[in-house]
Amino acid sequence: MAKFYKFTVKGIVQGVGFRPHIYNMAKKHNIKGYILNHGSYVIIISSKKREMENILSKPPEMAKIEEINITPINLKNINGFEIRQSLKASGTSEKEDLEEIPPDYAVCEECLKEMKDKNNRRYLYPFITCTNCGPRYSITQKTPFDRKNTSMKEFKMCKECKKEYSDPTNRRYYAQTISCKKCGPKLTLYKNKTKTEKDVVKETIKLIKNNKIVAIKGIGGFHLVCTTNEKTVKELRKITNRPKKPYALMFKNLKSMEKYVYLNKKDKEVLESPEHPILILKKKNPKELKHISELDSLGCMLPYTPLHHLIFEEIDEPLIFTSSNISGEPITYKKEQQITPYILDNNREIINPIDDSVLKSINNNHIIIRRARGYTPKIFRTKNINKSILAVGGDNNNTIALYHKGKILVSEHIGNLENYNTYKKFKRKIKEYISKTKIDYLLADLNPEYISTKHAEELSSKHKIPLIKIQHHLAHAYSIALEQNLKNFISIVFDGSGYGTDKKIWGGEIFKNKKRIGHLEEQPLLGGEKAIKEPGLMALGILAKTENEKILKEIFKEKYKKEYLNLKSLKTTSCGRILDAVSFLLGFSSYRHYQGRPAMLLESNTPDLNIEEFKKTEYYLKPQIKNNSLMTTPLIEFILEKSENRQKKNKEMLAYTSQIYIAEGLLKIAEKNNKNNYKIIFSGGCSYNRTINKYLSEKGAITNQFYPSGDGGLSFGQIGYFLLNYRHALFY
Repeated sequence: MAKFYKFTVKGIVQGVGFRPHIYNMAKKHNIKGYILNHGSYVIIISSKKREMENILSKPPEMAKIEEINITPINLKNINGFEIRQSLKASGTSEKEDLEEIPPDYAVCEECLKEMKDKNNRRYLYPFITCTNCGPRYSITQKTPFDRKNTSMKEFKMCKECKKEYSDPTNRRYYAQTISCKKCGPKLTLYKNKTKTEKDVVKETIKLIKNNKIVAIKGIGGFHLVCTTNEKTVKELRKITNRPKKPYALMFKNLKSMEKYVYLNKKDKEVLESPEHPILILKKKNPKELKHISELDSLGCMLPYTPLHHLIFEEIDEPLIFTSSNISGEPITYKKEQQITPYILDNNREIINPIDDSVLKSINNNHIIIRRARGYTPKIFRTKNINKSILAVGGDNNNTIALYHKGKILVSEHIGNLENYNTYKKFKRKIKEYISKTKIDYLLADLNPEYISTKHAEELSSKHKIPLIKIQHHLAHAYSIALEQNLKNFISIVFDGSGYGTDKKIWGGEIFKNKKRIGHLEEQPLLGGEKAIKEPGLMALGILAKTENEKILKEIFKEKYKKEYLNLKSLKTTSCGRILDAVSFLLGFSSYRHYQGRPAMLLESNTPDLNIEEFKKTEYYLKPQIKNNSLMTTPLIEFILEKSENRQKKNKEMLAYTSQIYIAEGLLKIAEKNNKNNYKIIFSGGCSYNRTINKYLSEKGAITNQFYPSGDGGLSFGQIGYFLLNYRHALFY
């Protein structure tokens, strides 16, 4: 018997070239032993402890080691070092840990270089990949990440690929997604149900250049792809039922992108990162590409699959790349689901459909709006307790989250649960997460009308699991508290709406830990949900209190007043609704065609000003605070008074007034109540607002870094709230 060391390595260590890297380094240092995948982690048997520790201190670029356990063991002597066949966790051990499947990453530079090399056997191959890049999560059925557990199992390696796969000196050694023209996936182009497999990329490029809309299968689903031709975009809006919503653009490279938007060094790093997200950037000319985005910003991305790069070899202009689905529906991932007669399909199955991730660049920071491809399913680590918790999030931009043994797994973006197909996806994801471990607690939103909450109630009753309902805005606050490991804090939550503990609609809140200590003035929400669609109703409800008949008639017309002024109204402290009302009064938006539209148009018409210089102008309104409540009626009256001449400059200055008034006012309340000098944090959907975010960030307030500030971060925040407030239930 000889002395060896067993290294149990956890983290992102599968599908990222980890085993080949360890193999080669072990050979170099004359280490005896072996390495294998075991369930969701990796086991290394090494004859040398210190040398292996040094090797593990410098893992491959895409790998992320989270935990290493080392145990001395005695084994029969082993000659050399090898990669052994993977083992599946058996028995109860299957549920001992959360699976860590690597995310999908953009094609790497080495693969692109090979793809463009006429002498390379993978020249122009649209599925080129290696241990450092390509699809992972989207094609994985179960762990460990081996070919047989992915949709690549349908493609038997040819002799040449098998040789590369078995060669320790080759970059594709043990690359589970390895393939080539002979043995890999193939493209098929459908034109009005007629299919072709010859010159499909060239034919697709011709269609795009001729202003046709083509559905192209990507890593996580289909995109609808077309030029920015106005007639084509009009047709695209018709078939997707998105009359006003901005579309994302894919650019050939950063140089072509810089013609349209402002880019700094950090922006470029994010765009070129392995995640390759959509990044929302400010336009250089707000009027340009108005038919693509009515806002002063554009969602921009770079090609991230080999196929994208092949398309842009012959196209120099930006192309619309938008998810192929009707508005409100989940992303599509099958040929039969497409809504255009031109379809570029392939025969590699998508097992886990996933949207593109979306980030926004604000003041040199990059805030996650939609956490999906490239970022999911990365795991967040926190304190280890002996309970498993499932959080179901909210109804809009839904995600769900699972806590188990100090790990939090947050799902990819699921969507709006009011859509039936999205709701089915939500239920499937919950079923998948429940199968991973025995759930001890269920967490849901406080709103009794939420679909997610009702489903959690059904699960609680069916499986006899305790259900805890958590107030919406507290979940937003605790998402940051968990990210930043804060026990005590003051939080400002800017949001559209959330069910309050007093059964009213909250949305502009200040908390000291979990205690509500301040908020925006309560205002009537005329017609309830109707006022969310029609921001004029919100403005009318506020201005009706002034009883200025002349103004009401002038702005809303007599008919409008008679129809709506006496509607039943709820009370709300919503920040989003105040921004909507201002947007209406300044003439930017009268209808909410998509989520956040009135407030986003207000933001788009707001100049970037020096706050101290602004305070010297007639447009500055000092925040009016009564009993820890920021009064918003004076703001609306001020906007109305100053906007009478409706000049452009005047409107832009007043747009700035409204956002600074709210940000400064709520911060003043927070600071007044911060005698313990706690960290001040801010979250919620309205914290994506450029002016508000910049003001608070420059004042030292902290916002979300790893998870969305909006409702996509609710499930994560629900777990944060539980972990920090239910210690008596946890039995550390």
